Amino acid sequence: MGENIGLIIGKIFLIIGAIIGIHPFLIVLSAPLFIIGMILIISSKILTKQAKIKWITFPLIGILIVWGILILGTEVYYKFN
Repeated sequence: MGENIGLIIGKIFLIIGAIIGIHPFLIVLSAPLFIIGMILIISSKILTKQAKIKWITFPLIGILIVWGILILGTEVYYKFN
């Protein structure tokens, strides 16, 4: 039972950290949540190694894609104005 609670809390922290991490100025708040979520997920014995890797890399890829779109959009905006 305790293992499930830790895994659920880890997933929640990871998701909240990823959502908050989309905003560049809130990285100070999102990084600790993301790291705590990573630690809880990595320490879980329920998930397989592949599932752990997916739970950590997919949110990071999502954050990088959103940041890339924001940076690209900003550059295009400044170039044409």
